[in-house]
Amino acid sequence: MFFPPQGYAVVFQSRQRFACRDALLVLESMQIPVRLDQAESTWYLSVPAHHASEAVAELDAYQQEQPAGDADRHGDPPTAGVRYPGMGSGITGYVTCLLSFAYLSGLPSHGSPWVVLGGMQAEAVATQHQWWRTITALTLHVDVGHLMSNLGFGCLFGWMASRLFGGGLAWGGILIGGATGNLLNALLRDPTHQSIGASTAVFAALGMVVADGLGFRQRIDQNVLKRWSPLIAGLVLFGLLGLGDQRTDVLAHATGFVAGLPIGWLANKVPATVRQRKLTQILLGGVSVVIIVIAWLFAVSHWTVTSKM
Repeated sequence: MFFPPQGYAVVFQSRQRFACRDALLVLESMQIPVRLDQAESTWYLSVPAHHASEAVAELDAYQQEQPAGDADRHGDPPTAGVRYPGMGSGITGYVTCLLSFAYLSGLPSHGSPWVVLGGMQAEAVATQHQWWRTITALTLHVDVGHLMSNLGFGCLFGWMASRLFGGGLAWGGILIGGATGNLLNALLRDPTHQSIGASTAVFAALGMVVADGLGFRQRIDQNVLKRWSPLIAGLVLFGLLGLGDQRTDVLAHATGFVAGLPIGWLANKVPATVRQRKLTQILLGGVSVVIIVIAWLFAVSHWTVTSKM
């Protein structure tokens, strides 16, 4: 049995990590002091006794907005916490995007016009400021194996991120993380380096998931190993999946993972009440699509201008 510190009252308890984390975000967004404790297999949220009635009212109001069957303030939810909007549509959009570009480009080799037009070229990005290549390169793949690998792991890590942040926020962060990772890769590489593929964004998604886990763990009074366990698990996954044969751009995977960490940290700060808004998730997802379209328009426009010179 758990007894809160003197002067505190328990306002939420659950054996589900997601449910407790969401309740914690709700209380923090309302500027209510809150502490998180774990006893055996159960999580407890406690607030100063004079804030207890306010905290309970906020949590009750939040839970009334959730679909029937979600978290109960004093018991275990039948699902693993709140389900944010856009989880399925985000994955559908990702798969549709990669398959569409694979069909249009015919899975280009490194010398094809598609790669010349939109591939990640270190010199063009770093010295000629062709920023759009950091985005367009994410949509191109060399062969079926390359495409299937990024589809599979992208859907997996994208689903995990969407579960934490909602579809629109997650995939927007993944896109920004992938582009940032490509930019860092271009700045660190030899000017002749070229690359294509969504793997930088895939590992940015992994970085976002790790950052969210770190943010949650830092709120818990546990030993150092447990606090840093999400990062350790993420690095193990990176070692298993991010290192490959000679064709694998390991540095791009690493820069994508590193870029995803601050993005996940920032996304973790977005209140659960905001993530729950379907319109917000739709708008963020729409902005991601628009960014990709604009990047390719810049690529085509630049090619048109240079070809006439």
